[in-house]
Amino acid sequence: MKYTSSKYQIFAGKTIIGNLYLGGTLKGDNELRIKQGMDRTKTVEKIIEDCPEFALEYGLTKEYYPKLF
Repeated sequence: MKYTSSKYQIFAGKTIIGNLYLGGTLKGDNELRIKQGMDRTKTVEKIIEDCPEFALEYGLTKEYYPKLF
């Protein structure tokens, strides 16, 4: 399933799997958190692949290890 994004969220279908929070470690002092139970590394890699504009805008790289929500 391809991931999609809005300004502050990542979706797998209609399910929110990632939320962007202000005041974290990404570029612009934002922090991406992914849904608990998801493989963090694979999820970040898929976000970068499927949502390159989101990843570029917020400085998301394969080295980023997100917290959970």
